[in-house]
Amino acid sequence: MKKTIYIARHGQTDYNKADLVQGRAIDAHLNDYGQAQGDAMSEALMKVSFDKIYTSSLQRTWETARLLLEKGYPTEAVEGLDELHYGVYENTPINQEGDNVWNVMNQWIEGNPKAKAEGGESPVEVQNRQKEALEGILAEPNEQTILLVMHSRAIRILMCTLLKKPLTEMHTFTPKNTGITKFSYDTVSKTFELIEFNNTEHLEGLAPQ
Repeated sequence: MKKTIYIARHGQTDYNKADLVQGRAIDAHLNDYGQAQGDAMSEALMKVSFDKIYTSSLQRTWETARLLLEKGYPTEAVEGLDELHYGVYENTPINQEGDNVWNVMNQWIEGNPKAKAEGGESPVEVQNRQKEALEGILAEPNEQTILLVMHSRAIRILMCTLLKKPLTEMHTFTPKNTGITKFSYDTVSKTFELIEFNNTEHLEGLAPQ
């Protein structure tokens, strides 16, 4: 038996637009453009019959799926799907001069996924909570087609897990706002097959802001 898993990143927030670090500690709303992105994504998925929609516990994820949720699909917010906590780098410019978030992200690229900012989480810690959350989600017998609405770094980590790649390859995945990824999951072999990654065709009619 197979399940179909859709994964989408949330729409744009003002933190995204301003290139500020936005992790688990920031529960931002979508901006107007981000909501338009989310609505376009939802429209693109309207023909899919979801058994359930999972979001993180952060409001930008369920705001992204607004139109789908209005159809009445069962939904659940799962903290295990939350974005990585960037600790002291939350709400700082990504490329600010001097001490910036790249000090820890470069450690991940160089082979240390246990590295974390002061007060934050490491990719390994996020991966562990994701695995626990995913185990519970996949164990649901009546949910054959599901949508996970998540975050950039969280998706990068999840991609490594599902494709059995080391976390040092996180940087090779660049999910865009509301990009849609699709996996097939074999419940017998417990293996994942990537069908599509980061589809943003639904954004072609939107002027970037």
